[in-house]
Amino acid sequence: MPVTIDGTIQVRDEQENVHTIDADDFNIDDPEVNEDAMGPQSLYEATYENDDADFSITVQISEYPEGAYNHHEVHVEGCTILQNQLQITVQPVDGEPD
Repeated sequence: MPVTIDGTIQVRDEQENVHTIDADDFNIDDPEVNEDAMGPQSLYEATYENDDADFSITVQISEYPEGAYNHHEVHVEGCTILQNQLQITVQPVDGEPD
């Protein structure tokens, strides 16, 4: 997968419990691809759900142009972000320099 997430994110749930979630605990979906002026724009969604504490975290990642990190947004439900140390990496397209 050309997108990787490293690091951790720390949140407080609605019961005031603090949770530290490792990037490895996120599930990254296959991208939604849209054509644009500079080629395809890939939109990835990485999700983490904690059913026991009833909260979720979604990271939306944009790759545009192909092989280049564009931006990301973090959305939470049922919790508050205390510290976000997630690092997003987009792998360059084969044949392109790092």
